[in-house]
Amino acid sequence: MLGARMHYAVPRILQQAGMLQALVTDAYLDDGVQRRSLALLAGMPGLGPRLRPALGRHHPELQGATIIQRRATALRMFAQRRRARDKAAWRAAKGLGARQLAASIQRDLPVAGEAVFAFHEAALETFEVAAARGMDCILEQSVLARPVAARILADELSAWAHWYLPTGLPIVDAETFDRSRREWALADLILAPSEFVRQSLVDCGVAPSRIALLPYGIDLPTRLPHRASYAGDRPLRLLFAGAVDLRKGIHHLLRAVDRLGPRAVELRVVGRIGLTPEIVSRFSDCARFLGHVPRQDMARQFEWADAFVLPSLVEGSATVTYEALGRGLPVVATPNTGSMVADDVEGRIVAAGSTEALLEAVAGYVDNPAMLHRHAAGACAARERASYARYRRDLTETLRAWGQGA
Repeated sequence: MLGARMHYAVPRILQQAGMLQALVTDAYLDDGVQRRSLALLAGMPGLGPRLRPALGRHHPELQGATIIQRRATALRMFAQRRRARDKAAWRAAKGLGARQLAASIQRDLPVAGEAVFAFHEAALETFEVAAARGMDCILEQSVLARPVAARILADELSAWAHWYLPTGLPIVDAETFDRSRREWALADLILAPSEFVRQSLVDCGVAPSRIALLPYGIDLPTRLPHRASYAGDRPLRLLFAGAVDLRKGIHHLLRAVDRLGPRAVELRVVGRIGLTPEIVSRFSDCARFLGHVPRQDMARQFEWADAFVLPSLVEGSATVTYEALGRGLPVVATPNTGSMVADDVEGRIVAAGSTEALLEAVAGYVDNPAMLHRHAAGACAARERASYARYRRDLTETLRAWGQGA
């Protein structure tokens, strides 16, 4: 895997289950001098925001695991992404990482395992190496199948592309479609985190028997945060967190909040901004754009909010919605967000690509605080379903059942 996706949830689960031969990754911080030195530097003024994300490249549950890493690749990928002016450059950096991971498996993996687990669009080269070794291939398809995503995004691109910088626009290209199809063909098992993703794979010709539906889970906070109760006597506090780009549907959310006005709603937008400066300025009265916030600092944003909103057009199963549920926040999302939220139980599920649907859902909370409180209680009750413990149990059982039948 590239990066520390979901704070190394999959390798942690495999390690605890005795299934992990090795984690092959771009960069990982051992619990030693380098990590302690980095932590000290991160505490210095001005360096914290730059260095704290790197501290997330470690987890104590991987203590004792065999970890094969290519830090030079991580540095090259980081440099390419810093220079990126569009998504094509980002994807080129990811392609570099995927090729280097495959080279590491081919050269450095000491003993041939029974299977390799990899993530979509970074798995192809690894699967080719694994298949040549006679290993089974397990693919996590964490986002919607690209050909289906392209169809969904076509109208939005024609209507709203002018709101976005190149980095805020999705790539729709034949090369990516071909890469995905080759990964699907090599995969013996494909894990889909939501029904939205599972159906997209079926629509692209993948046999349903090769797909397992497996929602994610997150490390729950040990306690629910104390937050000021909303009674309609102040603006409703809404939180959006994720890439601030077209596929997240932020343009519909900004229009909805703008129509309600700053006296009714206060919106915080967390994530790397793909909107043009003109659009950011235009909506600065109703939304505060915070940019990237390190994982360690997100708790304060969740504590501030009354509700979480993510009106995605194309997604897999946004883990930030699990984070919101884990903190007792009602969630307003679309079916395309791939969340586990049930409409009118833990929040609201609204039509994708609809400003009006978002406006109605948010206004419902403004006009009826009792509904907000009822959905917050539902979110608290759903915490176990959103948990890492439930995900660990389901993933382990799925892999063992598949292994017995393979």
